[in-house]
Amino acid sequence: MEREYVAIRRGEATAVALIREPGDSAARPCLALFRIPMRRGSDGRFASGELDRVAKIEDAIEKTLGPRALWVGHVTEADATVSAFYATSAIEGSVKVKTGLLKTETFPPESRPDPGWTWFGHHLAPTPLELVAHRNATLIETLEEHGDRSDVARPVDFAADFPTPEARTRFEEAVRTEGYAIDGTSDDDADLPHRLLFSKTIPVAPPGIDEVCLRLTELAESFGGDFDGWACPVVT
Repeated sequence: MEREYVAIRRGEATAVALIREPGDSAARPCLALFRIPMRRGSDGRFASGELDRVAKIEDAIEKTLGPRALWVGHVTEADATVSAFYATSAIEGSVKVKTGLLKTETFPPESRPDPGWTWFGHHLAPTPLELVAHRNATLIETLEEHGDRSDVARPVDFAADFPTPEARTRFEEAVRTEGYAIDGTSDDDADLPHRLLFSKTIPVAPPGIDEVCLRLTELAESFGGDFDGWACPVVT
């Protein structure tokens, strides 16, 4: 099964982080960190091809470790990328990677037990807002491809689903107080069968739209529901 990852920028550092699933930490309680040095050019940027080089090294390490290990992401710092794996057992011994026609590099792991995935939580785990931004990114990119001016307010349609009509009504009352218009309801036989459609005229530029979606996500969850996203017309 292909896993989902989030690209994150935090100040000068960048990261790629796994979206965890229940049972991940119990299945793979051992952490292994590989430090991959990176070269910078005279302009301070990473030298040409460095990011591709790191990706190939990570792929080779992952292939060498095999199915016992799960790549959970990396953090790119000033002069290196720290690539993180969690495994079913301790990773012992360096990993040799072919990095050129006649060149092999050796990468020793920093390996230790971490059954609670504490390192991941401190260094990689995406925040709720980062997760929302990740989920919004595709729609934002599609709008931009059509010349959208995301800073211009326009009617934005939202939807949320709930387990009972009563939960839906309580959510409806809450969003009304925050300036949303109620556009309709529907009921079906889904796991959360009671849907609410609502809207508000706002810009859709990040991070504003991400903050709106996080608020609606948390509000829907407080009533046992699920925020189901948004849509809007292109504004040029």
